[in-house]
Amino acid sequence: PLCLLDLTTIEFVVKLISESQRPIILAGEEIQSELGSKLLAELADLLDVPVCSVHEKNDVMDNLDRHFLGSIGRFGSVRAMKALQNADLIIAIGTSMYSYTFIPYYGFKYMDDNKRVIQVTLNPGSLGRIGNLVLGIVCQAEGFLHALVSYLKENPTKVKKFSDFTNNFVTIQESIDERLERIFKGTHNREVFKVLFEELIEGSTFSLDDGAISPVMLLWGRFRNIGSLITPGNMGEVGFSIPAAIGAKLARKDRESYAFLGDGAFTMELSALITAV
Repeated sequence: PLCLLDLTTIEFVVKLISESQRPIILAGEEIQSELGSKLLAELADLLDVPVCSVHEKNDVMDNLDRHFLGSIGRFGSVRAMKALQNADLIIAIGTSMYSYTFIPYYGFKYMDDNKRVIQVTLNPGSLGRIGNLVLGIVCQAEGFLHALVSYLKENPTKVKKFSDFTNNFVTIQESIDERLERIFKGTHNREVFKVLFEELIEGSTFSLDDGAISPVMLLWGRFRNIGSLITPGNMGEVGFSIPAAIGAKLARKDRESYAFLGDGAFTMELSALITAV
């Protein structure tokens, strides 16, 4: 079994969600499988609730899903942070709630100690790290999602929809994108990335380097499959992308593998490029 959850716990989760007015799902780094991504999308659809991801976990679900607002944290999505700021309950699934994800950005704070949180994680030491923990569950993310989705499907009268709250942020996508485009004026063009992701093969793997290319890809990239995004994380390793892309191709020979890097990183990866060729 993916996880052992008693019925009482699931019913309490449903009760907390139904009592809220503006819940949001925060999807985390522990969601690693296609099953987890599929169940996450099912839960978002059942509740019609918005979803954001922790920093650099943009591939946690199909980015074209209307419920997905983007990632939070450094160079994250403004609309995702605004939704989190306005939420009265955070359903944090598969995350240790590491602090880097909650650094105030774009001039406003979107998380505080009073924000009610349901946290599901494999790391018991992280429970209650951020926000006001109302329920902590030590469990595999996929197991929790499977149990909750199954319960809601079997008990449709317990399902509460949050369409109005979700629509508030889905409809502001374009204005938010335009604001972000002004921040990177003269550096990259959103339309270039739009065409790029339309042309690249669905199911490919994208490895990012540190530098300006990383935030631009996180803002404007459209990742369709879990495991399709590989980043240097919070360590800032320049010279990461080509070796990562080689490893991704060796691990999944059935997938196309792309490395995205700038001129500075390129000068540090010539030996890796020779290896790739």
